[in-house]
Amino acid sequence: MSENFVHYKKLLNDIDVLTENLHKRFSKQITCHLGCTGCCQQQLTLSKVEANFITQAIKELSIEKQNNLKQAAQAILEMRAETDACAMLDGLGCSIYEVRPVICRTHGFPISFKDEETQDTLLDVCPLNFAEEENLELGLEDTIDIDRVNLRLAAINYAYCRDILGDEKKSAERMAMAEIIISTLGNL
Repeated sequence: MSENFVHYKKLLNDIDVLTENLHKRFSKQITCHLGCTGCCQQQLTLSKVEANFITQAIKELSIEKQNNLKQAAQAILEMRAETDACAMLDGLGCSIYEVRPVICRTHGFPISFKDEETQDTLLDVCPLNFAEEENLELGLEDTIDIDRVNLRLAAINYAYCRDILGDEKKSAERMAMAEIIISTLGNL
């Protein structure tokens, strides 16, 4: 089963190397840290390859953590959650941090992307990062090209759905984290 995720794991590793380098270069400006959960939102959705990869990690969690995830996911799906936070949050951290998806690995870091209407290249970063730096100019080399990352993820997801799942149409499907948890562990 692990062979099914070779290309996805390579993408995650490449992102980790890139974000580690950015964090080293901008150690004072990038304030992301354990306990900062502003990016951990429940409305984020994942591709099929990501959902299936995370499913494996959920199954390996302790029964207590699985039960906590089920309760959080159920509350989100029943629209009775008291927060907008992701169901994977466990106190101050992510229950599946080591296998967190692409979006969770790139959030907060400076990203560049093309505006679909104007075709201008835009830069964005979490407002908590670089907050003290009024005169700092970021160049494209200081960013994650999120269009390139997303294109690579889409290609990996398509190949996974076609070759592993036997249905390339599944590559268009997206799942919220709460749905992934419930589909993995069932309802309470």
